[in-house]
Amino acid sequence: MPDQSSAAAQPAGKAARLQSLDLLRGFTIAAMILVNTPGDGDHVYHPLTHAEWNGCTPTDVIFPGFIFMAGVSIVFALGKKRQSPGMLLKALRRMLTLIAIGWGINLVYHFDPAHLRFPGVLQRIALVYFIATFLFLKLEARQLRLVSWGLLAGYYLLFWLPFPGKGVDLFDPQHNIVAYVDHTLFGAGHLYQWAYTDPCGLLSTLPAIATALLGIEAGNILKQTSDPTAKTAQLLRTGLLLTAGGLLADFIFPINKPLWSSAYVLYTGGICMSCLGISFWYFDVRQYGRRFWPLLVFGTNAIFAYVVAEVLPKFVNMIVIGHARGLHIVYAALAAVCAPELASVLAAMAFVGLVWMMMLLLYKRGIIIKV
Repeated sequence: MPDQSSAAAQPAGKAARLQSLDLLRGFTIAAMILVNTPGDGDHVYHPLTHAEWNGCTPTDVIFPGFIFMAGVSIVFALGKKRQSPGMLLKALRRMLTLIAIGWGINLVYHFDPAHLRFPGVLQRIALVYFIATFLFLKLEARQLRLVSWGLLAGYYLLFWLPFPGKGVDLFDPQHNIVAYVDHTLFGAGHLYQWAYTDPCGLLSTLPAIATALLGIEAGNILKQTSDPTAKTAQLLRTGLLLTAGGLLADFIFPINKPLWSSAYVLYTGGICMSCLGISFWYFDVRQYGRRFWPLLVFGTNAIFAYVVAEVLPKFVNMIVIGHARGLHIVYAALAAVCAPELASVLAAMAFVGLVWMMMLLLYKRGIIIKV
């Protein structure tokens, strides 16, 4: 998500940052770092892990939260520039930059271009951001809603298409159209190594666009509705309906993160919409945001914080003490005095703190590294 996209809202005739979006983005970054870098991967509390296949844990809401907020950001960053020339070119440039950064992170760990993983977190954000920007610049709000529903319905229908190896279960981890398309186009050597279905696959990017469009819907609510109470109520009401819709859709298209199922889009989109509504009320309306300023340290340099958190473990793991290396050194020390799961999450929190202190240096100097 380009950091400048959390541009200022304009309530009461004066410029003011949308604190709720900055704080939510900061919380999301902190949560992503926490779940991505446990002290010991074999000892992790269940809410801090992904669902094995169907289902949704709190961890499974983090990535769609990123994409949802990117959609909100598009409205505030580009709302007054919809007719400005060059917006699409800038979005294309950001897309290509994010993809390059994503591939660069992969090469840091496995410098083998012949087996470079093509999909990834930043790659998906890049594609979704560009397509959502294009749609926002070209279509009106009602048309965007139709595109959203069309994407979700059309994606479900794709699972009924025939392909070699298709079985009775349309959503089988080993035999589904998402995995088939990725393995056909990219080959197994360019996909996620620890699961047959790449969690950031090409075909499953389609419903992720709908997640961003839900964020654009939320941004439109915040921009177009004047009364703060009405904004909050509409966000919460929409969030509740989306979440309920996701639970109902789960009966025909299970809530599933690796497939980014249509039910998953509705369910997580509803949660994100509700969280934004609550955050808007407390942080922008009631002005409680100052109490949570540490989250702004992450929120104002979200992409850079993510990149640092992805690359830094490579160098932290060069530190070896006894039989332990990197974060496992902290884990081993803590595990001697507390439960393994607690030691693991405390070690992860220490790493979050390390990245936060690095971002604090930028925050204090007013430096925002934009993509």
